[in-house]
Amino acid sequence: MKSHLVGLALVLAARVALGQRDSEVVLQDMTDADGNRQVFSIARGVAEKLPDWQPERQNPPLSIAKAMELAKVAAKKRHPKFDDFKITTIQIHGMNCYPVIPNKWFYTFDMTPVIDGKSFFGASMWEVVLMDGTVVPPQDKGKSDRAWPKPPGS
Repeated sequence: MKSHLVGLALVLAARVALGQRDSEVVLQDMTDADGNRQVFSIARGVAEKLPDWQPERQNPPLSIAKAMELAKVAAKKRHPKFDDFKITTIQIHGMNCYPVIPNKWFYTFDMTPVIDGKSFFGASMWEVVLMDGTVVPPQDKGKSDRAWPKPPGS
């Protein structure tokens, strides 16, 4: 009986471990001023295969300049009506999901669209770039209850 319980426990532990390996890793969950929610996520298996980076020991595997270029190209493909995008914020995040995937990092870029040389501030768009150069497409999650408050009189 005891050996059956140990065997069952090992099978359950293996299923949990495999489930974690195939689970999604949410990198960013963003809501714009109108309450539109976008989630950027990848499979755990993809995350585990990304290049390691230890910031205290070396430069990132993907340079900021190259990541910016990839982010702007992706934004132009997704939003062809805009002439360009002005990057307003660059962040580098560690993958701190549970269980933690150590030494795996990614960039996020907050961008403002540009038409006829004019920036549309307040119209933020985001791109997420992995350290292997992959641009993660957002998943549209519809309206969120976290919309920004509207100014008085609007």
